[in-house]
Amino acid sequence: MIRGKNDKVDAQRIALYANKNREAVHLWTPKREVIQKLDGSPLRSLDSYPQSSGQSA
Repeated sequence: MIRGKNDKVDAQRIALYANKNREAVHLWTPKREVIQKLDGSPLRSLDSYPQSSGQSA
């Protein structure tokens, strides 16, 4: 473990880490607007509705 607090050294360590792991990085892309709208849709949680028994009252 490396001890001590130094912004310049920290910046160099972060840059080295980022450079070393650059192949594993996947850039985040936001969901399309239509997908974001559907995420809050009642259709998204059909499992929360009671199942009908198939019998009429």
